[in-house]
Amino acid sequence: MSHFGRTLFTALFSLLILISGKIMAQSSSVYTVSSGKDKLTFVAHPELGYVFQSNQSEPDTEAFAGMLSSVNPDVSGSATRKVRGLIKRNLSVVLNELSTDPKIDAFAKPMSENQVVYTAPLFSINDQTVAVIPEIVVHLAFKEAYNNLVSFCSKNDLTIKHKLEFTQKEYLIGVNGNDAESVFKAVNQLKRELYIEWAMPNVASQPILHLFDVYDGNSTEPNPDVSGPNDEFFSKLWHLYNTGQTGGTPGADINAPRAWEITEGDPNIIIAVLDTGVDINHPDLVKNLVPGYDFVDDDNDPSPSLTDPLDAHGTMCSGLAAARGNNEIGVCGVAWKCKIMPIKIADDAYFITDSDIATAFRWAAQHGADVLSNSWGSYYPSQIIYSAIIDVTERNGMGRDGKGCIVCASAGNWEDGGPVCYPAARQEVISVGATDHDDQAWYYSASGPELDLVAPSGAMTRVDYYFLFKPYLWATDITGKYGYSIYNLNSEDTYLWDYSNTMTGTSGSCPLAA
Repeated sequence: MSHFGRTLFTALFSLLILISGKIMAQSSSVYTVSSGKDKLTFVAHPELGYVFQSNQSEPDTEAFAGMLSSVNPDVSGSATRKVRGLIKRNLSVVLNELSTDPKIDAFAKPMSENQVVYTAPLFSINDQTVAVIPEIVVHLAFKEAYNNLVSFCSKNDLTIKHKLEFTQKEYLIGVNGNDAESVFKAVNQLKRELYIEWAMPNVASQPILHLFDVYDGNSTEPNPDVSGPNDEFFSKLWHLYNTGQTGGTPGADINAPRAWEITEGDPNIIIAVLDTGVDINHPDLVKNLVPGYDFVDDDNDPSPSLTDPLDAHGTMCSGLAAARGNNEIGVCGVAWKCKIMPIKIADDAYFITDSDIATAFRWAAQHGADVLSNSWGSYYPSQIIYSAIIDVTERNGMGRDGKGCIVCASAGNWEDGGPVCYPAARQEVISVGATDHDDQAWYYSASGPELDLVAPSGAMTRVDYYFLFKPYLWATDITGKYGYSIYNLNSEDTYLWDYSNTMTGTSGSCPLAA
């Protein structure tokens, strides 16, 4: 080779090394996974925090939180979230609340002391924070391909954990690697196998509740001019029967009294509320509840936590749908003789995996739910959850003895409007937006071709309430001095704590439609 040739070869080789170095640098922080029409881009955000897996049965999550604090001893504070579900995964998410970005090498000693076998920075998908954990869900093209999957996993350091409950062709795969790179590598390997229809990382996240902050509500004094059932606060339920009592347009409601002339709800119909859990002792709900499940703590007690006002979210949604009517107390729901199945999938203290949410959908359908109400959403389309939605809605599937369940989901809230969130954007789901007491679409309500219908809901801000005179919705709250009610702060009447007059967002409109 001539001197010129050697020089050119050296230059090209150096350029190739430079380019490959950039690709490798990008591949360690940005990953793209496609499934059907869905294309998910995962962007690493170590400044948000990390997910750790310990081989201990009870990992020391406080020590993990201390890892972040050790980066800057002058700044304390970090939040620990556990990842829970049907299998105890020994996983902990540590959210960074420090002023500095953590560096993983600063965690070496605490990690070794806690026997950490997997660690990864948190990622974002469409601006939603997710934890990439060492798990993958695969969907076989045909169930007889299981032996092929077993052979593949044994050769590629993967483990078949179990078949997803209520499915025939979906399996949870454990990745034995120690970082997110190993997860995405395994996904790509699996996707190349012809007998696998799709493979997706089983990410963990916190479902986004389509509700806003706590605001001051209106008076508790009943309005005797409005007729209807004898529930104490019925006169305040403008969304059911609007006579202009809140300053809105008479008739801008769902015309509930006329509907009640036909039916007040069929006690054989079950509405599953997938949310933060339900207060199973609430006097306005207790007679309308059927057994549910907690997919956050993996037990049969779907009661909400009592650590954050938003823990009342599921109780409020349940009351809007089917609080007991004409019983002389509190409020009433749209279909007050229907039943509520409480399904807990969200909690401020935990992340939950897509596979656990998918199992929650299937569990509800398998245990007799007719309608599934989802006042939460995600910014990214999960193939894992979508597969469950298909299973419960399709004809000859598992929902309603083969007739298919009805699935409703809130369209989503934005400061100035935005696209419909998932799962509401799926064509099998009825997406529900929000209108005000004048029958006008709320500015915060998501819109677009995926929006199917709208239902009443409340104000978003103090400006909406105090200056535009837009009301909220009344609903059931957690009993006792917990929950969302403003009366927790300024009333000694414990009865008022059982109700909230500040429900808002497409979270409120979804259970009305359901």
